[in-house]
Amino acid sequence: MQKKIKRALSASTIASLLVTSSVVSVNVKAATTTPSENPRLWGSDRYETATKVAQTGWTSTSDYAVIASGEGYADALCAAPLAKANNAPILLTQNGDLNANALSELKRLNVKHAFIVGGTGVVSQNVEDKIKAQVGDVQRLAGQNRYETSVKVAEKLGTNSKIVLASGEGYADALSAAPVAAIEGMPILLTQSNTLSTATAEYIKANTGITKTYVIGGYASVSDVAMNSTPGAERIYGSDRYATNAAVINKFASDFNFNKAYFALGNGPTGNEFADALTGSALAAKDKAPLIIVGKELSDSTKELIKTRLTKNTTITVLGGTANIADSMVSDVITLSATGTITPGGSSGGGSSSSNSATYLNTTNTSLGTISGPAYITIAGVALSNGTINGDLYVKADSTTLSAITVTGTLYLDPGDGKSVTLDSVTAANVVVQSGGSNSIHFKGNTKVDKLVIAAVNNNGNKVRIVIEGNIDIKVTEVNSQAKLEAIEGSFGDVELQPSTANKAVELIGAFDKPVIIKGNVDVQTSSDTNIAALVVAADANADEIKVEGSGNVTNIQIRNAKVTVTITNDIIVVTVVSVPDARVTAPVPVVIKPIDQMTDLDSLSYNDITTFVSGIYTNNIATYIAKHPSLNNYFTVNTESGINVQLNKDSLNSLSTAFDTAQSKDYATIKAKLTKVQEQIDLHSSYIKVDGVPVKEFLGRLNYSPYITTNGDINVYEVATRILDKTLTYEIFKNNLKTRIEAMYNTSSAAPKLSISYAGFSKEITKISKDGKVIYNTSLSREANITNLLNLGDSTPGTYTVYCGMDFFTVKVLAK
Repeated sequence: MQKKIKRALSASTIASLLVTSSVVSVNVKAATTTPSENPRLWGSDRYETATKVAQTGWTSTSDYAVIASGEGYADALCAAPLAKANNAPILLTQNGDLNANALSELKRLNVKHAFIVGGTGVVSQNVEDKIKAQVGDVQRLAGQNRYETSVKVAEKLGTNSKIVLASGEGYADALSAAPVAAIEGMPILLTQSNTLSTATAEYIKANTGITKTYVIGGYASVSDVAMNSTPGAERIYGSDRYATNAAVINKFASDFNFNKAYFALGNGPTGNEFADALTGSALAAKDKAPLIIVGKELSDSTKELIKTRLTKNTTITVLGGTANIADSMVSDVITLSATGTITPGGSSGGGSSSSNSATYLNTTNTSLGTISGPAYITIAGVALSNGTINGDLYVKADSTTLSAITVTGTLYLDPGDGKSVTLDSVTAANVVVQSGGSNSIHFKGNTKVDKLVIAAVNNNGNKVRIVIEGNIDIKVTEVNSQAKLEAIEGSFGDVELQPSTANKAVELIGAFDKPVIIKGNVDVQTSSDTNIAALVVAADANADEIKVEGSGNVTNIQIRNAKVTVTITNDIIVVTVVSVPDARVTAPVPVVIKPIDQMTDLDSLSYNDITTFVSGIYTNNIATYIAKHPSLNNYFTVNTESGINVQLNKDSLNSLSTAFDTAQSKDYATIKAKLTKVQEQIDLHSSYIKVDGVPVKEFLGRLNYSPYITTNGDINVYEVATRILDKTLTYEIFKNNLKTRIEAMYNTSSAAPKLSISYAGFSKEITKISKDGKVIYNTSLSREANITNLLNLGDSTPGTYTVYCGMDFFTVKVLAK
């Protein structure tokens, strides 16, 4: 069945569509009935639910309140310790206007001091002004991004020798830790997965009294590289978000009073189901009670937690309506906490509660079957075959062989320095190599891995060898330590040499059919058997010098960073070098060096087409916005049946120049109405497109482009309409003035602007955009060229756009009326 969505769009926002997956958050609708015997705090939406939580915990007045966005979790994750320190509830609001429920609570509580968590991109200046009209003292705690915001909150909390570190790319782990962090006064600091975020690293460096770091979540959430950059690090995690939640509660069990327990939804289709857990974390901390997150069914780890920690005397309080947590699940929780079993036929699948304790697989020549993780192998010589492990598997012994095994979680390989593991026809989402030797990790048969991470932190600085031979399909290999990758047969996929490989040697032997992307100082060593399709020095590489030495063949070297010196030594045959201006390349024999505008896509295997994925997000999430704006139906049609195809339905949408000319012939009311439609499109995209790390509207607000754009990033509809009508504002004047304002934001040496897209766990930096085969944006181009090219999109919108995010890309076709 053909999927079609119609909505109105001004030509100015077509460019926004090209660099975002144009999606909106959908609130989970709360139900209207609940059994009276089961305490439930709920409202018609997340905003009313937040007020119900506040009314329960703060029955009379409260001097303080914390205000956070109800539309996105990023800045709000660190709010619970701040709320607890000030005995304050957490209230939620939309970005554009202060939510009526939040305003009502501020009045009821007679709040004197309010903290806004996050910048104007998530809680607008308009909202702040309305809060100030009610509250005498209002402070905004905000940084340029979620990581800086977490530091601002930490600084407000004051010093503590202990901190919590969690991923800023998802909400579950941070919210699992929120109550105990609040109880103990520990700040929650956020980080990127691969490396410790700059803001957090600087905070830790400045606070030398920090001696303990609780890292929440597995390696996929916070890598060992990030964890090992913190003092006294201890990882607390499980096989999934529910097991991690249980692990946190068990770790800090002595901090909790299990006479009460709060339950909130921790997962769902939008990836934005954080709200009830966030507001509930403040109440849970106030009561010193655990906050247990659940899905639509109780996981085994949650069942075990309930059985071992809760009793028949525990008061179970549910946060959110029955559309989030069904009454039948609440009944199961109460039964399980009282009896240790669940009556068959309940929402959790029936049957007895099963234990989620670790399984030790220390036998040999065993047909495994299906077991629940986490599982461990700790004795040398174990051989397992034919089975599935639902969770993580830890291999901590020499000479382990796994055959025809599927691991749904992460497979950790830590046999020891100089030891070995063989994977034969193994399927795993993630494989993390933590140690090994010169004859160590072998991939054979039909082994398939989405992501291979080499982080041999337990290897005494020695190089770990990874050998692939067979029908090996690895999507991405991420190298964080010294390593030798030997491709006899099969593919390592895209190989990323991370900044943590600085001043280390990485040896590449055999055929590498996809790009090797270099992001740090590294010595790339090759042999006569080496054949590399492309070596790419990333635009954001944190490096001074990269060496490529040995022999063999490199088809392409692409240098996207002018600060890096690339030294090619010995007998390596290089076909082509493509580089940015002023890049430094030294080689024993002359090589052909081409300019950046001749940088190609290498070959069809080099990039991953994610158009279907992006169009799926678009289709699944845009409908709600359309329903709220029914007048936006006749301007263009988006067809996502095969990619993203935008059919313009009005001639005026073909270019901004045409739109300006057409508008000048209209009356004032019509011009204002059209500008309002433009504003609606900016609002739609603002949360998902970021410029220099901040939402579009926040970026626009910083331009100081008065009187046409307000400090909130909104179009000044009155001024723009008036100037268009009297013909003092033409398209060329508007574009040239806008370019001048953008240029004024940057110094002469800075690159600009940096574009990214982010939604519900899908977060990508945009590295290049081409239109009809011509590059119009590239992180390696000059600031002036990028700004000029992007603004020129308004001259003529139709065309085929390809948006590159590293080695991923998606395509958008805009068809003229």
